Amino acid sequence: MKKMISRLLVFAMIIAVCTPFSAVFAAETKIVLAGSTSVQPLAEELAAAYMQKNKDIKIEVQGGGSSVGVKSAADGIADIGMSSRELTTSEKGLHEFEIALDGIAVVVNPSNKTSDLTMDQVKKIFVGEITNWKEVGGADKPIVVVSREQGSGTRGAFIEITGIQGKDASGKTVDNTTNKAITQPSTGAVKQTVAVTPESIGYVSLGAMDTTVKALKIAGVEATEANIKAKKYGIYRPFLLLTKSAPSGAVKQFIDFILSAEGQKIVGKDYITVKEASQIEAPKSQAPTEITVMVNGKKVAFDAKPMNDNGRVLVPVRAILEALGVKLDWDAKAQTVTATKSNSKVVLTIGKTTATKDGKSIQLDVPAKIVTGGRTVVPVRFISEAFGANVDWNAATQTITITQ
Repeated sequence: MKKMISRLLVFAMIIAVCTPFSAVFAAETKIVLAGSTSVQPLAEELAAAYMQKNKDIKIEVQGGGSSVGVKSAADGIADIGMSSRELTTSEKGLHEFEIALDGIAVVVNPSNKTSDLTMDQVKKIFVGEITNWKEVGGADKPIVVVSREQGSGTRGAFIEITGIQGKDASGKTVDNTTNKAITQPSTGAVKQTVAVTPESIGYVSLGAMDTTVKALKIAGVEATEANIKAKKYGIYRPFLLLTKSAPSGAVKQFIDFILSAEGQKIVGKDYITVKEASQIEAPKSQAPTEITVMVNGKKVAFDAKPMNDNGRVLVPVRAILEALGVKLDWDAKAQTVTATKSNSKVVLTIGKTTATKDGKSIQLDVPAKIVTGGRTVVPVRFISEAFGANVDWNAATQTITITQ
C-alpha cells in the first residue's frame, strides 16, 4: 500500500473562452495505522473523533501486534505503526510519539489474601520457579498462571519489564514464561479466567481494571495512575505511534490532534495522559495552503492560488485542461460547458449534478457552479472519468498528479 495516497475523484469541466474557472478536487486522504492490539482500541476511538471533524480524512486502524507495527512503519506498509512497548536497539531509527502510558497490573482472584509481591517474586511465579502461594506468604494452594498469547504487546512488555524474558546459550532472546501457563488471546479473556479461578494470577492493562479481579502491589507500591506518572510503580509501558520519516500533511495533523488537549482528554478516559509539551506544532487549518499540480510529469502554472470550499480543494483548471488537450466551448445562455477531445464530447450544465458524455448521463458528486469572481467550479471526478485521466493526491507533499 502506498504511503498516504488516496485515489482522487478527478476532473471535470471547463471554462468559458474568456472566463477562467476552477475544478473541485475531492481531497479525501486515507491514513493507515497498524500494530499493537493494545493501542488499537484507543487509536480507533481517536480516529473516530478526528474523522467526525475532518470529513475528508479516512483513517483505517489494523491490529497485528507491536512487532507488526514496527515493521509496517519501517517498511512503509502503514503510514503509522503502533507499539505498546519500547523499541529494541535494532528497531530504533523510526520517529516515535508517546501518546499515552499504560500500567500493567498483576491481578489475582478477589478471594486471594495475597496483596503484595516483589518484582522478583512475580518473575519466579511466571517462569515456574514459585508454584505454590504459600511460598509468597499465601495459602497452601498451587498457583495457576494465566498469560497472554505470543506476539501480544502486553505480554512483550510484561516479560521484558519483569525479567521473564532472557537469553539462551546462543544469546538469542527467549520468553521463559512457564509452559504450564494458561494462554489467553485478549485482556478480557485473562480477566475472565482469573475472576473464576481462585488460585490464578495474570496481568492486564491498568486501563482495563475492574472489580472482577484484584491488583497486587509491587514492592509495596499500588498500581495507580499517579504512581506510574511518578515512575514509582515498576510495571508500565508506553503507547507509541511510529513513522518512517518526520510526519507531515494529514499524518502530522492526526498526531497533533492526539497530543492536543482534545485528544488527550480521550486518552485520559481509560489510560494515562502524556505531557502536551511533547506535541508537534499543529497547523491552523486543515485545508492545504499551497498545492502543486503535475500533468503528465510537468508542473502546471496557475494565475490564481488554489482555494478551499467546505473541505474541497479548488484549483484553476484552464491550464490543466489545455495540458490534457481538451477543447472548450461555453454557452452563456444555456449555462453549459462543452468539452471535446478526439471523438469524446462532454456537456456540463451549471447547477446540475448530472452531465452527459457522448449522449449518456453521468452523475456528479457535487454540481458545477459559478462562484465569486466569475469562476466556474466543477467536480474533479467528471473530467477524470470523461477523458480517462488518473489523479493521485499526496497529502505529505500537497501534490496532485494527473496522468493520461
